[in-house]
Amino acid sequence: MSNYIPRVDATAVKRIKKAGAILIGTNNLNEFASGITGINYFYGSSKNPWDISRISGGSSGGSAAAVATGMVPISLGTDTGGSIRVPSSLCGVVGMKPTYGRVSKHNVFPLSPSLDHVGCITRSVWDTALVMEYIAGWDPLDVASIHDKVPAYTKVIEKSPIGGIRIGIPKKYFFDHVHPQVESMFNDFIETLGSAGSIVVSDLDLHNTEKYHRAWQEIRLAEASEIHSKWLKTRANDYSQEVRQMLAQGTKISAVDYISAINTVRKLRKEFQSILNHKVDTIIVPTTIIPAPRFDEAVSIDMNTVVETREALLRNTIVFNSTGLPAISIPIGLTTKEDNMPVAAQIIGPPFMEETILSIAHNYEHTNNSLKKFVPPI
Repeated sequence: MSNYIPRVDATAVKRIKKAGAILIGTNNLNEFASGITGINYFYGSSKNPWDISRISGGSSGGSAAAVATGMVPISLGTDTGGSIRVPSSLCGVVGMKPTYGRVSKHNVFPLSPSLDHVGCITRSVWDTALVMEYIAGWDPLDVASIHDKVPAYTKVIEKSPIGGIRIGIPKKYFFDHVHPQVESMFNDFIETLGSAGSIVVSDLDLHNTEKYHRAWQEIRLAEASEIHSKWLKTRANDYSQEVRQMLAQGTKISAVDYISAINTVRKLRKEFQSILNHKVDTIIVPTTIIPAPRFDEAVSIDMNTVVETREALLRNTIVFNSTGLPAISIPIGLTTKEDNMPVAAQIIGPPFMEETILSIAHNYEHTNNSLKKFVPPI
């Protein structure tokens, strides 16, 4: 598709242009958004602006790098397993994955329709709130779009105190392999929220955590293979080896396994919604369990734990694609001066309650002067 010029805009692009945005260009990303590293074998890889020997994350790696470096204040992206939140985490910017159905996917090339979300990457939470006011809302051309009123997010977040908000921290799964510096900064972040009046529920009980990855993976691979089935038969060699192998893997997933994964996801969604309805107002976990690794680096959590890069980056984000819950990633600190790489927290809310997570993020950003802290040394 190197010579392909679209004849129409996606609904999200159409809406933001109507609001006055100026489209400067398109960004680099993983091939067909099918990856989490920002590595692209055809166009070169997106580099991390904090250290160009490190990955930007993906798939929307170019979007995060463009915003982090100040090339643009706003970039749109898609998130199927973490593709907005992960690069935002690694590059020290704000990344928003709205509730499934909140932002139209019409005329966005799909990866996995059941898991795909359209969102944005910005320098500040207020900017994210502003973008959301314009790109969110019902679209009759998108069958997944929800007919629900869009709040004036920029006004809501400036008036909403976080005192009394119940914050849940699920220790199981999300902290099993977390990097020590990431965990330390996350604990400081939660302590800051607690001192601002939030009520911290320290250990939420979760079930079926061992099914998070497999259920997401089987849906993701099967749906992508179906979308690419024609090209996979007629132009297989035009894909990179990595993407071709993933698409081939998806063709081997049976209908029974796919339906089983869909049923598992329904149970997970019900569990998380019950927690958010009855126990807490929001769930907060580290966005990624590691800071940005180098391109040629094996991911070491500690002396005894080595994790595959893809697994490490996706671990804490995929379940919120499966459940469709809104999630925002915000930078909360930098690693030691030798590395000086961003670390982020992910704030998750109930369906169509983006204002809750935006308010928490905005309050933290404002009181901690985050905008001046997270500027890469370019």
